[in-house]
Amino acid sequence: MNTIQRATESHEPRGGQARRRGLLVLALSFVLVAAACSSNGDSSDTTLAPTTTAAPTTTAAPTTIVAPESADGVSPHIATVEAMYDALNAHDAAAYAVYWAEDAVGWGPWSGGINDQVPVGGPEMDQGFEERRAWGAHFALSDCELVDKEVRYEEVRCLETWDDRVYHGMAGLTLGREAVYTFDEQGMITTMIHVNPNFDEVMDWQEEFGPWMQATYPEIAETYLVPGFDRAFKREVVFASPESIAEFTGLIEEFVAQSDTYPLAPAPVSVVVPATEQWTDTGIDLSIDDTVLIEADGEITPKAADVPPHGPDGVPDRPSARVYNVEGLEEENHNSLIGRIGGAGAPFQVGSQLQFTADTEGRLFLGINDIDVENNAGEFTATLTVNP
Repeated sequence: MNTIQRATESHEPRGGQARRRGLLVLALSFVLVAAACSSNGDSSDTTLAPTTTAAPTTTAAPTTIVAPESADGVSPHIATVEAMYDALNAHDAAAYAVYWAEDAVGWGPWSGGINDQVPVGGPEMDQGFEERRAWGAHFALSDCELVDKEVRYEEVRCLETWDDRVYHGMAGLTLGREAVYTFDEQGMITTMIHVNPNFDEVMDWQEEFGPWMQATYPEIAETYLVPGFDRAFKREVVFASPESIAEFTGLIEEFVAQSDTYPLAPAPVSVVVPATEQWTDTGIDLSIDDTVLIEADGEITPKAADVPPHGPDGVPDRPSARVYNVEGLEEENHNSLIGRIGGAGAPFQVGSQLQFTADTEGRLFLGINDIDVENNAGEFTATLTVNP
């Protein structure tokens, strides 16, 4: 991991300070000798200057140390949090621990949607990572900002959304909350807290799933549910073995199949795709087997004067314009709407409508099938619906 360097106050070398002190002593000696010579040896005419009291010294206010921005303008603290989430989504506990200060606490075992705080790098954290791997938990960040607290070290706040393939995923639930991270002077994460969680939909789901299990399979419910609290399950029992995970997953699948409420329909997301940008970040992180529906409209105008404005399907009947297409999409209409998964993923044609199942995981980008977009004008608007 790259060490985050911080801007600090500059200090003058000790040699410079010593030279100034020597010059000061020499100057004072010169003044005293000059004063003695000007008295002409008559001490009675010598008037002593009044003694002055030195002004009291003041203590300088502590300097606020601010982490410098990277070349692309992103705070290294935000970059650290984003890299840490990459490790979290890869279910790599060792890589996750790299970004935390010594003796810090982070996410531990997953207990019905509540993440316990346990020592980073310890066995409990490893257990938590295995639990999230078993259910395919996935986290996404957006709207990260570096908060100016006017204190020595900064704080990063992000909107965090997360889901999983089973417990919440089958019900169509995505949870949201604000994640707050603080840092030490080396740029390592020291604390994490969650605020303003949006668990209303989760509570509604648990209030239906728990009683259904008790009514349908009372003996199994006694095994998995916390006594007297039918909305919470016994994490240590559910994750005890692959067999218990499979059985509990089957219960959720059966409940969803008979429910008139679940799975919840996912909320569509609207993304503006400017004609002058090669790629636009949708803010959507896809997992393998996610079903994605993209519907687009809008109009852009290419720089060529003889090419009329067109929609997301691109410029029709202009094969000659395809020499400016993005590599890999040379046979598609020029200036059409395209997509890719991940920063280095292969581009694919979108057009005015596309439904597909993700075969890889990563951030979804939309763009323009044009390697020279600067002179284009207009924009497309894409509506995206993702079913986990």
